[in-house]
Amino acid sequence: MTRLLSDALATLTVGMLVTAAFLLPGDGPSVSPHGWLLLRRAGLLSACWTAAALASIVLTVSDLLGVPPQRLNTAAVVSFASSITQGRALLLQATLALTVAVLARVGVSRGLAAAAAVLALVAVTPPAFTGHAAGAGNHQTAVSSLVLHVLAAAVWVGGLAALLVIRRSRQIADAAARYSRVALCCF
Repeated sequence: MTRLLSDALATLTVGMLVTAAFLLPGDGPSVSPHGWLLLRRAGLLSACWTAAALASIVLTVSDLLGVPPQRLNTAAVVSFASSITQGRALLLQATLALTVAVLARVGVSRGLAAAAAVLALVAVTPPAFTGHAAGAGNHQTAVSSLVLHVLAAAVWVGGLAALLVIRRSRQIADAAARYSRVALCCF
């Protein structure tokens, strides 16, 4: 459940940031008022994403050791997060998501929104490098395909969700036209 929650929060965060930074027309160097709204929501979503990624670390250790989460010791969780590939990927994702949350909340410039969007896209990828595809025979092709799929799906689905948030805006037609071109590239 935490993995599903983490993936959903990541997708929504990416969509809000990409829409605020690239799909909505801005006010000069600043994002539009609806872009500001999307940035604030992305900050909250990304903070929740951070918590979900950290919870995944604890629950994964609990599952691996067969111990309830409340009975885990800190050393086991820290050891997993610092020495096991899957743990390091989740910790990196949590750290990047926290950075995205801060960036989304501190500014209103299009450049900062774009930087947060790119960083959110980077933060989506670490778990893809530790899944079953990473251990496959021709793993580089499998991992590259999976990363491209994850990035495209996050932009496509997240962008659609962001458009639903701003559906009553006068800027929806321009944003939807830009989104259509992005969605075609994602496809």
